[in-house]
Amino acid sequence: MLQSVENNKVDVFSSSAVHIKHLTKIFNDVAVLDDIHLSIPAGQFTVLLGPSGSGKTTLLRILADLEEATTGVVEKQGEQAIIFQESRLLPWKKVWQNVVIGLDTPNSKEKSTTGLTRG
Repeated sequence: MLQSVENNKVDVFSSSAVHIKHLTKIFNDVAVLDDIHLSIPAGQFTVLLGPSGSGKTTLLRILADLEEATTGVVEKQGEQAIIFQESRLLPWKKVWQNVVIGLDTPNSKEKSTTGLTRG
């Protein structure tokens, strides 16, 4: 079960990039996340530690809008991105095409092949 600690000396709501209130996620009658409260200030590095099955990935998937919470509120500022724990290379694509997945920039093929040939 994930638990959070908040810094009560700061107005966490107004300075948070992520603010979670009363978040619960239930799978098959099991509460994987139970009444989570969490505020993450903008620019702060945050680490989720816990044993397998404790809800770390579920929380990240909820933050990335890949999954819905059973109850609770998730408020986010700005854009989110996620990097999966598993390899996400697409074997039918060329190397440069895998490198630019998710990028929306002009000349992405040239930029990726230049970066790959420097190595």
